[in-house]
Amino acid sequence: MRAAKRAWGCLIGSRDRIAPDRMAGSGARREMNPQANPQRAGVRGLARDTPVLALAVTAAVYLRCIHNEFVFDDKEMITGNRFIGDWAMVTKSFVRDSWWFRDPNNLPQSAYYRPLQDVWLALSYHLFGFALPGWHLAVIAIHLVAVWLVFRIARALTSHRWAPLLAATLFGLMPVHAQAVVWPIAIPLPMSTAFMLAGFLAFIGSRGGGAAHRPLALIFFGLALLSHESAAVFPFLLLAYVAILQPDDEAARREESMRELLWRGVIETWPFLALLAGYLMVRLLVLGVIVRSHVANPMTLAQLLITLPSALATYVWLLVAPWSAGPDHPVVMVSSILSRDFLVPLAMLAVLALAAALLLRHASHRRLYVFCVAWIAIGLAPVLNLREFPPLVMVQDRYLYLSSVAWCLMIADIAVTICEWVRLGSAAIAAAGALLAVLYGGILFHVESFWRDDVALFSTCLQMFPASWECHYELGTALLHRKDLDGAEPEFRAALDSNPDFPGALVNLAMVLEQTGRTSEALGDIRQALVLMPQWVHGPGPYIDLARNLNQYDAVDLRESALEAAAKLPGGSTAVAKERAEIALGHQDYTAAEILMRSVIAQEPDDAEALTLLAVALERQGKIAEATAACRKALALKPAPDLSDVLEKMVARLGA
Repeated sequence: MRAAKRAWGCLIGSRDRIAPDRMAGSGARREMNPQANPQRAGVRGLARDTPVLALAVTAAVYLRCIHNEFVFDDKEMITGNRFIGDWAMVTKSFVRDSWWFRDPNNLPQSAYYRPLQDVWLALSYHLFGFALPGWHLAVIAIHLVAVWLVFRIARALTSHRWAPLLAATLFGLMPVHAQAVVWPIAIPLPMSTAFMLAGFLAFIGSRGGGAAHRPLALIFFGLALLSHESAAVFPFLLLAYVAILQPDDEAARREESMRELLWRGVIETWPFLALLAGYLMVRLLVLGVIVRSHVANPMTLAQLLITLPSALATYVWLLVAPWSAGPDHPVVMVSSILSRDFLVPLAMLAVLALAAALLLRHASHRRLYVFCVAWIAIGLAPVLNLREFPPLVMVQDRYLYLSSVAWCLMIADIAVTICEWVRLGSAAIAAAGALLAVLYGGILFHVESFWRDDVALFSTCLQMFPASWECHYELGTALLHRKDLDGAEPEFRAALDSNPDFPGALVNLAMVLEQTGRTSEALGDIRQALVLMPQWVHGPGPYIDLARNLNQYDAVDLRESALEAAAKLPGGSTAVAKERAEIALGHQDYTAAEILMRSVIAQEPDDAEALTLLAVALERQGKIAEATAACRKALALKPAPDLSDVLEKMVARLGA
């Protein structure tokens, strides 16, 4: 009972024990600094007062993932990106959307402006090629930088010597971070968060007398914005810091009204708000919009509002229950305020808010905890516009990366405060922290396996979200690539049971049927897919892929229907001409292929793929000099790595 009373007393004791100058990170912690008392320094002090343990444990646990395969969007943005080896990937990414490489002639390809993501992909390719360990180790390194920054922030905002190490360790090992760290294409969130944490520390330093730190904070904020659009919340995080944890005299703080505090915060953060305004203008120029709904998400504003409680409750649960981490979560669109999916989460959030208000009202470190709650809310704000996401993946673990910093900071401070109030010694505190780290690390070690390959990923998705037709489709596609036809067929049929109008499942099911000798049934599915594709497909690529498969089936009428549909879309005429040239080459009609590619090159002289097809057609006709010239011109354009390999082999063959 005494221990329980002391634990309660630590949370409702004397208000605002944290000194204001400690909150500002001004370094006024001499009594807490082992360097100020050399007699107390030693191995334990070194381990406790540096982030070395947190960094080492985090790195060790994440080493499991270094041989995980590229999964899902990795295959389009990395291995299937024909521009990834071209330095244009770097320069063009600053004036185009993040998916521009899909079809440079039909922009924008997405509503995302993340130039530093494309820069990261290009640099990683030039450093590692497609070697998996390098890609994974690079993202882990960014995560370790974030862990170190969390330690620094915790040391600036808390008064306990053990809290920074515990906060950094929990952040490093949080299972919900697996998606952001293990999945290479999720790099924008760790990268932007690391920049924001560095900017936050610089801002704190500027308020403690470091005038040169303010421009540094602005630079970090700009880099964060170029990494991920969610960094737009950073000025509001600084505003919350000024209003809640302002380091001025305590008595003066009590005399200021909230309006005065907020106004002072606006005055101090206006350069960041101005930079944000500039970024939004650039985003508007590049994308044509600032925010837009996902093409597959039909959610209305009313449906968004009544779905929010379910999404928020899921995010809170992911923070509280580390074992709930995973690649997918069953949050679906809610259409009625009488729905259980609206009422139950709303009641849970109301109870949680009331309990938090009662506990925080008299907590000794109330201002710190209020700031942490504000940080969590601010970090989640950008991902609460659920209409921006596909309807079946509206909640994702990686979107908690920024908010989890404040969660770890608050939990660490509360845990160490309770331990100190019940008079636990340093050894006991260290043991309790180690047990918590083992729990988090063990769960994280397991969650990393979810991302081992596409089959593991989408099998896990189906376990967590059995009603997801998308997961059935993606699992079927992964099994089809493995030539597991018996496993793929039921997945495609399950996807069609839930969504009979999805042409992708029909096309892939047709591939299974054709390979198992049921050609007539396969062609029937393709006919149905061609009818449905216009409402799903907005570029020529899927039609071209379908035509290529139909050519193998010798289904000429259906192939021509697919090519005619592709030709009507933006960029379709060029794509169709290339496909017809490939068909002509397959039928040994080299003259027709040459004519088709010369017509394309006349309009697009820098099309390396067209030049390659022309070179093949010329070589087959014995026009060696012209074929060699076409190859060299294509190589000078620095095409994608796979195309470059083809051209180099062709040049060697022609020279021989």
